[in-house]
Amino acid sequence: MEIGFSEVRSEIKLVEERLTGRINQLEEKLTGIDKQLANEELVSRGVFIALVGGVVTGLTKFFFFP
Repeated sequence: MEIGFSEVRSEIKLVEERLTGRINQLEEKLTGIDKQLANEELVSRGVFIALVGGVVTGLTKFFFFP
């Protein structure tokens, strides 16, 4: 039983379509993870700035306004 060239070609197209769909799904997941990391970075930076500002304010009050 021999497989024809057109049958092989159609099987290759099916596999290619499946792989393309999987690659697109992975790209969407990576984009989502990138957005989550950007949000975490923004929150971390905001918390750090707030802490530094609080420490500077506390030290200024302690040393210059008895």
